[in-house]
Amino acid sequence: NDPIVAVEAMRRNNSQTTNELDDLMKNIFGDSNICAMILQHSHARALVQESVKMLVKRPAPHIPLVMPLSLECLAQSLPWGKLGSTAESTSNALSQFVIQVTYALEFLDCQPLSPFVVSPRLLPLREALAFLNSCHEKSKHKHSGFCTMQVTLKGLISKHCPDILYTMVNDHDESVVSHRYNITTTMVCEAICDCLNGTHSVDPSGLRAEKLFMICRSMYPCAEVDVAAVGAILAAGNFPPKYYSYVALCKDPLVLLKSSARVWKYRGMRCIM
Repeated sequence: NDPIVAVEAMRRNNSQTTNELDDLMKNIFGDSNICAMILQHSHARALVQESVKMLVKRPAPHIPLVMPLSLECLAQSLPWGKLGSTAESTSNALSQFVIQVTYALEFLDCQPLSPFVVSPRLLPLREALAFLNSCHEKSKHKHSGFCTMQVTLKGLISKHCPDILYTMVNDHDESVVSHRYNITTTMVCEAICDCLNGTHSVDPSGLRAEKLFMICRSMYPCAEVDVAAVGAILAAGNFPPKYYSYVALCKDPLVLLKSSARVWKYRGMRCIM
């Protein structure tokens, strides 16, 4: 029941035990109930970190146990609207995502050039931190796994996408969070156009547009959101935006270079691009 047993085994692993430890971690990652139990232990962080270290010590190729596409699919299936729910099924599912996303970011940190790394901005990291914070506040143990995992996740986010933490601290647009499930692709397009309007923009840095874009991407098919955002960017603030199908964009991604030069002035717009 205590992850420290597996942690010590990973530190002393050899070629005979590696496959068994991999199978153990796969079973943990695939079971939300086990993830929820693991996350309560103070050694949850060490378990994830040692699993990644064990992987990168082997000869290449280094193929992670958590792949980007499966993690994105898991993120899109989660009930983020019930973040404060006390339902066990909801808490377990969110715990599973936290364990997996921490593993994926640890792998990104160790192997940044790997073709199997995740794109952190495509994942609901703000919500993951909010979940850990909520669990830690409810926990009776000061040094629970919720606390240590939160510290680890914050550190990884700070290193690879620090603006996410910045917007959490400096977020004055409460409607983005409180009305998360009213967000549509039209709202994303409008936010992009507001940003690109120039001197009268309500979003001079583009961070609000980026936030809406990322949230919308976690709710709707990524292709649908990408097509809408590209149309708005290429329209440079003029509605209706020009339409490009997702297939057309995949065949000719350089069409993005037709966008106005001022798009690159805004940090949020650059992240979207």
